[in-house]
Amino acid sequence: MADSGVAVFSSIYGRGLRHLPSDSNGYVFLHLDYMLIVDVNTPPHGCIEELNTGKPDINAGSGGKYVWLLPKGTDNREQAGNYLHIQITEDAIQGRNDLAAGADGQFRYLRVLLDEQGRVKITKVALYRKSNGEGKVTLDDAARFGFNRGSTNINEGRDGDYLHLIYSVSN
Repeated sequence: MADSGVAVFSSIYGRGLRHLPSDSNGYVFLHLDYMLIVDVNTPPHGCIEELNTGKPDINAGSGGKYVWLLPKGTDNREQAGNYLHIQITEDAIQGRNDLAAGADGQFRYLRVLLDEQGRVKITKVALYRKSNGEGKVTLDDAARFGFNRGSTNINEGRDGDYLHLIYSVSN
């Protein structure tokens, strides 16, 4: 699948994106921050899309509120992340946005991290969902869409779909 600039929010890395800031070369990277839109029943413009089933609501099939993930771009490499970490806890973390808002069970958080080396940056990101019957999401699934990394399962410990953020890093 070629980057369309829309389907995978192409994403964050590419030239000519009008709605995200870009550096002097026209490239955009994923900011260490992001935004969740909660309890709006239609996907907001610019939310991260889901590439397999077309269901970008993070809570789809798990009850709770509608949860949409909106990436934030940056033209400052020092503010750009290079790793996505899913944190699942028994207790809420003050000041953090729960990916499982309104659903029963554990709390789920996304952290966009920057390692100390920081050479590569996240340049595009999408969701990838598979039913339990299809098996787990793999790097081969991500590679079919031109991505080279994947998060752990956002739905770990829940019944239902496997749900991962797939993403690419680049210099």
